[in-house]
Amino acid sequence: MKRCMRTGPRPLSVTLALAASAMAAENSVSGAQNLQQNREETGRDISLWSQALLGIRSYQNFPQTPPPPATKVIWQQGTLKLHRSVPRKRLKQDAPVVLLVPSLINRAGILDLAAERSLLRILAGQGMDAVLLDWGDAKQDPMLQDLNNIVCNGLLPAVRYLKESTGRPLYLLGYCMGGTLNVAALQLAPQDVAGAIFLAAPWDFQGRLARLVQFWAPTALPHIHTHGFLPADWMQMIFAALEPQQSVHKFARFAAMDPDSDAARLFVAVEDWLNDGVDLPAGAAMNCIKDWFIENAPVRGQWRIGETVIRPQEIKTPCLIVAAQKDRLVEPAAARALHAALPQATLLAPDCGHISLIAGRRAVLDVWQPIADWIKTQHYAHSE
Repeated sequence: MKRCMRTGPRPLSVTLALAASAMAAENSVSGAQNLQQNREETGRDISLWSQALLGIRSYQNFPQTPPPPATKVIWQQGTLKLHRSVPRKRLKQDAPVVLLVPSLINRAGILDLAAERSLLRILAGQGMDAVLLDWGDAKQDPMLQDLNNIVCNGLLPAVRYLKESTGRPLYLLGYCMGGTLNVAALQLAPQDVAGAIFLAAPWDFQGRLARLVQFWAPTALPHIHTHGFLPADWMQMIFAALEPQQSVHKFARFAAMDPDSDAARLFVAVEDWLNDGVDLPAGAAMNCIKDWFIENAPVRGQWRIGETVIRPQEIKTPCLIVAAQKDRLVEPAAARALHAALPQATLLAPDCGHISLIAGRRAVLDVWQPIADWIKTQHYAHSE
């Protein structure tokens, strides 16, 4: 495998500074009676820190991981593309169509991470016409400059294309922010969608992540106004601040992995995806910061796409809500709020975190297979 020199985790200096500060704060012990305990804890922390630095260096020099097999681009509009994983001629006539919609702030590759770890290919392998939506670099697309245009000029045309070109029931699967956008698509085009899966999709924006965004928003606004976009590194800084010690622990664990193991390759593939974030167009960034994280418009019934107020209470389509119990990015309450609002929603609450929904050891059995089973149940009940 080809070697490469990575510069992540991004932004490296901020990530390390936040992690060091969090470790120091957690282990500060006052009082003479705790002096020895403090020394012992400090010794362990130095060892952990050394392992983490070793893990970061190992990650930076890890060979380039092989990409998954190529997909076929079946439709494109601006920077947005639809990728099909299986040639259409191999699909059964009654195969359900599943459109996988990723977040805007990270690339679509998380849903097609590797040949052996791909939600796209798992669904295709179970007889579904699985299609991945790739937003591309939205800030370069004049049709995708804010959430209104992203839904109306991007997501809805993609939905209509798949519905018209296949003539089969279509299911939407949205991960994180992609799921939130799918709520709007579901309300605006209910006739085109047979069911929807919301994978860690936030609806109630009042958790710890929202507080961090509100606190740091004044540092983002000048850049947005001056340069016309929100840089990916700003969002990476927010994620690093959410759980600053996580980087230390995960890279320390990586340092102990066999570099030839599947676990090490999967770690690197996920980390590469995390560090390959996408800049947000100014309009979309302002929509997310102001409408979602500051005003919490979705759960308050005040989020609009065009003239339509997006109200999941009005959606009659069958839905599956996946709310990970250990999710720190989209806390369970943020995702469960959508379950509470939708009239026909089933809840799946796996014992994992946000990234573990995709890359966790038990993701296939505990998350992906239940999703596939739900789609098949809905589809074949609908066919009868």
